[in-house]
Amino acid sequence: MRQAMTVRIIMIMKNMYELMREKDYFVVTTNEEDHLIPAGFLSERVFEMEGKLTEMRCSNGCCDDVYSREGTALRIAEAERKRERMDKFLPKCPKCDGNMKVNYGENSSFIDQRSWRERAVRYRSIPHT
Repeated sequence: MRQAMTVRIIMIMKNMYELMREKDYFVVTTNEEDHLIPAGFLSERVFEMEGKLTEMRCSNGCCDDVYSREGTALRIAEAERKRERMDKFLPKCPKCDGNMKVNYGENSSFIDQRSWRERAVRYRSIPHT
């Protein structure tokens, strides 16, 4: 059931992209599930204002860097399937060795990130009619 819903969402996003691709678009969304960019939308034209569940950042807040968690999620899923310990796959910050966490807007530290501020500036630079 969940996979069928995911396929349906992907098709909807691809259809929406086909309608928008020749236009001067900018998408603002609270969707954290990263459906737009895989459907074809350009990342510089999308502002996921509440973050992305497909990204991680340092839980200590030592830096503003954001990392993909795709490989991590796949390794954890495989370990779970094999009934292996998953903690060895939990990522650490490459700068301070702290734990990583999903990059979404759960508190004010999220909007203090450089990447969020840069996307907000891009959003503000779009003419609003």
